[in-house]
Amino acid sequence: MMLTEYLLVLFLFSIFSEGTNNKELELHKMFEEKLQAPGFNFVRPVDDYKTPIQVNVTLWLISINAIDERSQVFQATVWFEMSWMDRNMSWSESDFNEVGYIILPSKRVWTPDICIMNELTNNKCINADDNLAILSYGKIEWWKFRDLKLTCSIDIVKYPFDKQTCSVNIGTWHSGDNAVRLTTTREIALQSYQKNSVWNLINTSSKYVTSVYSSDFTEIHFQIGVSRKSGFFVYNVILPVLLLSILTIFCFFLPIQSGEKSSFAITVFLSMAVFMSMIIDSLPKQSHGNFRLGSYLTVQLIMSCITIVMEIFVINLFYGKTNDKIAKFLIAIFLCGNEGKYGNTDGNENQIDDNIRPISSKDYDIDRVSIKKPLGSEISTVDREVAAQRLENICCIAVSLTNIVSFMVYMIDVNV
Repeated sequence: MMLTEYLLVLFLFSIFSEGTNNKELELHKMFEEKLQAPGFNFVRPVDDYKTPIQVNVTLWLISINAIDERSQVFQATVWFEMSWMDRNMSWSESDFNEVGYIILPSKRVWTPDICIMNELTNNKCINADDNLAILSYGKIEWWKFRDLKLTCSIDIVKYPFDKQTCSVNIGTWHSGDNAVRLTTTREIALQSYQKNSVWNLINTSSKYVTSVYSSDFTEIHFQIGVSRKSGFFVYNVILPVLLLSILTIFCFFLPIQSGEKSSFAITVFLSMAVFMSMIIDSLPKQSHGNFRLGSYLTVQLIMSCITIVMEIFVINLFYGKTNDKIAKFLIAIFLCGNEGKYGNTDGNENQIDDNIRPISSKDYDIDRVSIKKPLGSEISTVDREVAAQRLENICCIAVSLTNIVSFMVYMIDVNV
């Protein structure tokens, strides 16, 4: 029984030794002599030293991890697919039982000195520290997985409706165009792309750019265009500020006699100030350019402050001293052209005195002021109420128009 099992094992081993793995081992042995030659992995695989080797580079975008507006940093995860021809590493598949490719350590063969030129970390260059595939007809394919942290010029003028374009700049470190020529046959590959929760991918492209360091070097810039998903910021930043600006307008609709006008205006102002202090961390910190949203928020805060000041003027005009010079001046302005209409002070303030005639500027301090007494005497309560109401109406219209115009200008400016 033991002899039978032993013979069976020998038979299976003999069949296995003649299979694919044995031919692959022979293939490795065939290349071993070449791989052990001094400098084999440092010399470009070309017949003529003056002929540059063509290295095709394809960028596979896996995900966009983050865009930091303050630090001007773009972070993404990518695959680099690099390929070139090495006729010294080819074989006939029929001679090796149809073995189509082999896997070798990348350190044992020549690899291009490719680097990410706008990488922020010290890990700029693609190191030969893993494996690559060699196809039977001499094509070498090298795949590298990288988490990139790149410099990117980010413009937040139209935040949160902004669009950004960042690029992955690929170039050679030592080898000029006369030695290694980088090429690409396609734009960024997106078959494995995972969508981002903050940014929409809108376009990709690639172009050749002469290096800023030397005209002998050509880089490939893979450009990635993204637009911000603005829904979160609209509902949590712009809409609350818009509602607070509407409340500012409603301050002028409260009756003066209610005694709550100034307190309501101050409450709205404080609410806006507190809200802005809460959302300040979610806004990008950048002083470059005219930040449209920051300008809009500043205008709303200023209008809320102006509303408080104007409400104080209205209340002071309505309840102030009867011989106040500012009150007299405002009454002279807001009652101009209404002679003989509001000047009855005989105790019945709601009754119009028909005996009042237009007054002359020779007799009074201000021309055509419809008051029964000169400006040096006490001001009618009716005059105060009417002047206060007219001042409030003008302020309401001015603040409303300013809020509406500022919002429309912001929307138009950011191309919404």
